[in-house]
Amino acid sequence: MKAWMRRLRKWGTRFALAFGMVLILLLILATQTTAGKELVLREVLARVGGAIAGELEVDELSSPGLFRGFTFRDVTIRGEDGKVFLQADSIRTGISGPALLRGDLVLTRVHLWKPQVTLERLPDQERMNVVSIFVPKSALDSLTPPADTLPEATGEEGAGPRRTVILRGAVLYEGSLDILLPLAPGRQNLDRVLVEPGDDGRPALRRMSFRDIDLELGQAILRSPGQRGERFEVQNLSFTGEVWPDPFRVSGAEGEIRREGGRLLASLRTLDLPNSQTQGMVDVQWAKGAGVRVVVQGDADPLALQDISFIEDRLPRGNARGPFGLVLDDDGVLLDFQDTELTSESGGIRARGGLFLGRDIGFRDLALELTALDLAVTDPWVVDTLPLRGWLDGSLSLSGTMDELEV
Repeated sequence: MKAWMRRLRKWGTRFALAFGMVLILLLILATQTTAGKELVLREVLARVGGAIAGELEVDELSSPGLFRGFTFRDVTIRGEDGKVFLQADSIRTGISGPALLRGDLVLTRVHLWKPQVTLERLPDQERMNVVSIFVPKSALDSLTPPADTLPEATGEEGAGPRRTVILRGAVLYEGSLDILLPLAPGRQNLDRVLVEPGDDGRPALRRMSFRDIDLELGQAILRSPGQRGERFEVQNLSFTGEVWPDPFRVSGAEGEIRREGGRLLASLRTLDLPNSQTQGMVDVQWAKGAGVRVVVQGDADPLALQDISFIEDRLPRGNARGPFGLVLDDDGVLLDFQDTELTSESGGIRARGGLFLGRDIGFRDLALELTALDLAVTDPWVVDTLPLRGWLDGSLSLSGTMDELEV
């Protein structure tokens, strides 16, 4: 009996060694030989292409050894309508073998050079192109609300995709993003937004563009069972924005971003502007037929007013401290002061309440505590200069419009 057990262990050891040698040989063949690399790279392309509804074009695909990743060159992703969603000079990435065997796609150490992305929803379309390209039709059909009109409670789970698509350790260099959305019906005030013409040459789309994007992601979950939209862990982000006639610059940002249907939510631990730093929440919504609405809740310590002059160029140069809110839509901007302190060479103000700035100026239960405030600060806000000069100290409450004010 003991001799039989010894022979069994001996043959078992030999089989294990032989099996291990075969696995090592297969691994070498698959990762280091030309034929093996070509086979694996074809499988990678098939998995990437299978993760989208549309067309993937790659001019060249190469790898110095699959353990060291592979490189796509001249990459284009088109939707089923043939329109370009993404173009990139090159994409270098590694791939998780275990995830590939499970049928998922997990890309690691991703580097994208000069990607150009277009997010659009044309007037005759129900969903944005990114939803149509990356979310399976079976998942879309199972969702109760339309994909671009999610309710306020965005944590609802739909059927979602069966496969997972994740980017880990992604870095983006010199990217650009254009967002094109239908103008709200009957929109007249077009001087405050950027527009693109339709086929008839008339303004049809609102354009929001972001240039010179440099981005570092800890992880981006593009698709996952039970998840709506995408999730991004932002380690660093900088860009130049073209959302209103005057561009603005974000020097750095860190936090989490998620998109669900016609809504993008960002929780920013830091937001670096050219002259100041702040933090807070950003909620962007673009429900069909309602235009674009941006809600910001932040905390300034301090915020240089010149850093938000692209929103309202009549603001004086100075600083804001404390909590504040902004609501921006197609009609203008509502400044929500929450015991916010404003200081400048023209004096000081502690404010609570709302100030609406658009074609007309409106006050919404605005309470001000004034400290040596120079009356000249009002000159950019009134049609006729006030017929007096001096400084104000004390309390002031305002509600209504400028037409309802009398001096």
